[in-house]
Amino acid sequence: MKEVRFALDESIDIVPIFLEDCKLPAEFALALGGVQAIYRYSDILYAQHLEAAAKGKLAGESSAGRRRPEKKSFITPFALALTLLVLVGIAALYFKPGSGEIGEASQAAAESSQVDQASIAVMPFTNFSDNKDMGYFGDGLAEEILNLLANLRELNVSARTSSFYFKDRTVDIPTIARHLGVRHVLEGSVRFDGDRVRVTAQLIDAEKGFHIWSDSYDRDMSNIFTLQDEIAGEVVKNLEIVLSSSSKGVLARKVSLDPDAYDRYLRGRDYLRQPHDDETLSRAELMFQRALEIAPDYADAYAGLCDTLLLWYLVDMDASRFAASEDACLQAQTLDSRAPTVHVALGNLYRGSGQYALAEREFNEAISLNTSGVDAYVGLSQTFAAAGKLALAEQTLVRAIELQPNNWSVSMAMGKYLVNIGRVEEAISYFERIDSLLPESGAAANNLGSAFFLTGRFEDAAEAWEQAIARTPTVDIYANLGASYFFLQRFDEAATMYRKGLDLAPKHFEMWGNYGDALMAAGAPDDERARAYLRAYELAEENLRINPSDAITLSLIGHYLARLGRDEEALKNVKLALELAQKDIYVYYFSAITLSTLNELDRAQQAADEALALGYPQFMLDADIGLQPLREQLRSTQNTVR
Repeated sequence: MKEVRFALDESIDIVPIFLEDCKLPAEFALALGGVQAIYRYSDILYAQHLEAAAKGKLAGESSAGRRRPEKKSFITPFALALTLLVLVGIAALYFKPGSGEIGEASQAAAESSQVDQASIAVMPFTNFSDNKDMGYFGDGLAEEILNLLANLRELNVSARTSSFYFKDRTVDIPTIARHLGVRHVLEGSVRFDGDRVRVTAQLIDAEKGFHIWSDSYDRDMSNIFTLQDEIAGEVVKNLEIVLSSSSKGVLARKVSLDPDAYDRYLRGRDYLRQPHDDETLSRAELMFQRALEIAPDYADAYAGLCDTLLLWYLVDMDASRFAASEDACLQAQTLDSRAPTVHVALGNLYRGSGQYALAEREFNEAISLNTSGVDAYVGLSQTFAAAGKLALAEQTLVRAIELQPNNWSVSMAMGKYLVNIGRVEEAISYFERIDSLLPESGAAANNLGSAFFLTGRFEDAAEAWEQAIARTPTVDIYANLGASYFFLQRFDEAATMYRKGLDLAPKHFEMWGNYGDALMAAGAPDDERARAYLRAYELAEENLRINPSDAITLSLIGHYLARLGRDEEALKNVKLALELAQKDIYVYYFSAITLSTLNELDRAQQAADEALALGYPQFMLDADIGLQPLREQLRSTQNTVR
């Protein structure tokens, strides 16, 4: 036990171990979980995966230390950092570890009779009220029931992002169940009449096509909060699930809550389900704050506030939101340490600041509380990847896919991971199918544009992203469309897209840098582009205070300083970035750009070669005007040789 604690405290890796099915002391299990999840021989496939990782048969471990905070990434003129939205993914795909192949998890698997008997999807409850603005209540009630059920170890619950995709779509229950890989579906409705509400719920066996249970509840708003617990209890009872004592404790909770606080909380969660921009996030923050004014000890409201501020930070990179998000998360944890969602939020927060040991601890704690909660596995995988533990990162994602093979966000996370480690060809298959699966989705068109961009089809990428903008204009898609215009040398249009992105995220330093690049390429006045680079530098320095070892931000600062004529400072940042992350594809690429700008052409060529060796596409280097001095030297050398 002492050795495990020492390894945990010193961030020392523990060799993967395999345990026969046995009951471990809770403290020992938690300590092991702080380094990596515990895997058992009864899970033969996963044991094989991890054994392969331990032998180095999969992606090799990187020697890099703390890396770039994981956040929504943007395709910049000088980067292959794709915006791959995690809210959607590709149904019915899985990754075969070690083989390098993408396989179809198949209609056969989705339609198989092997679907877990104890599996369920909770659909949004339909609003039948005359007031259509009350739709948030049915969605919120369904989400709270889903969260309760997801905390039961004995029940496999489809993720909200998957089940809520079918809201307002005319799709029959068996089809929904096949898509989500579940046996049962819970659906319902709400109807308001003054200060009273009628809630109807029904549990359906999708395979046999009949109702297992249904009931109606007439309540006034003063005791509506307990309804979610009652419905969850009926689901468990009618599925005849035998619960552990800890799961019984989840359903037996006794909570007293002011109905107005609950209403504000549901409204806040409704805003978080919408596209994340300044308007929706500010309204979400306001609703959670109002809930806390009414009920100061409302843990879920603090968790919602934590999620909101963290999402806002990822959108606009305003560093002040980061500290506020941490305060809210810690307050939520103090009030309810058994809530997996709070631990996931804290894990994401710590990962974003480069505190990877703390992030691993939080994600593993979330997994110990809810072993089927794939959000924690995805976060843990992203933490492993950021810390350079690539084999463990991949294996953790494989585990998440095994738990919920039809979860789109998990499949999307795998595609994003493969892109980030340079295995682009394997990732493309995850993205190409999504537009046919979700043709009306802006995120689907965005992902398709990313696939085109990855293969050098910049015109096709621009067309896909133009469609995405028409469907759902977001910061991400403005950045992506700007990048495609930039590589097509349509620099004025690229600058316009970046400017629109900045209107939505005025503190995003990478967007300011992109804007400066586009202005420079378009021949804008020196003072105009200098203002953009200076703003990018100032905001990047502000973000560096959150994670001083963020190698990619350091390399980008080098680029901005070089464009501002501060050559000596630029070289210092490049040197430090390369020391911190010696195997990071983007650090080498950004460094090549900066060194080329500074006419350090031999060093620029060396950095570009390292980026290519790590998987950066040659066509991207060839198309990038930032490497023009390097290409000119190469042509001059070739002509001299001739």
